[in-house]
Amino acid sequence: MRPIATTAASGAWLIVCLLLVGSAAPALALTVGLDPTALPSSQGWAFSSFGVAEGDVFSSSAAGLEQDSLAAGQAVGVYHRGVPVNTVDPIVIRVNARLSSTSLPAGFGPGYYFGVSTQEERFSLVLEPGRVTTLEGSVLGSLDTEVARDYELIARPGEGFSLFVDGALFAVGGGYVQGGVAKVEFGDGSFSQNAAGVLASFSLVQAPGAVPLVAPEPSAGLLLLAGLDALRRARRDGRSSGSA
Repeated sequence: MRPIATTAASGAWLIVCLLLVGSAAPALALTVGLDPTALPSSQGWAFSSFGVAEGDVFSSSAAGLEQDSLAAGQAVGVYHRGVPVNTVDPIVIRVNARLSSTSLPAGFGPGYYFGVSTQEERFSLVLEPGRVTTLEGSVLGSLDTEVARDYELIARPGEGFSLFVDGALFAVGGGYVQGGVAKVEFGDGSFSQNAAGVLASFSLVQAPGAVPLVAPEPSAGLLLLAGLDALRRARRDGRSSGSA
């Protein structure tokens, strides 16, 4: 009878393990990728412009997706794609890119930018000569943007964003409040500034509890996440007190 008891116990333990594994399984993440060696229009992205064709501004090669709007004048050319991002979970955009040149100095618009929008907020980064800004014109910091770098934009809807450059915390800020369509986009969005640049990689991920991989400076990332969690708790407590 002992083997029967052992078998029953093992079966019960197996059921418990399966339940634990099932309960711990993470929710499916939203992911958007891009092969920079092919034009985004062949990968489900839409191209919008004023006065230029896709091939006049973008080309693909083994080096990546190249933008060159220097001869486009006041025309703009932007790739965009509708994505079902929610307003709860963190959104992580990872880009490896460099700015080659611009038609005007810094401060004349988003000639080379990347951004994501929920239906309530927009988060973005713009590569300008010698600095990084947002689509709204906020200066995030000085940087040699003509060097290929890894940019990681971590947006927490309703709270703000953090920008890591080459694994180090570079800037923090708030999202731009707006209503609209949830989408991800990049390109030349300026009627005055024209730019050339190379995109070597691009990805977007949204998943519950998604955090940046920043091994070079884990203390900075942990401090930032702790601060954001404290702010979220304070807002929640404030709403609870107001409704009491």
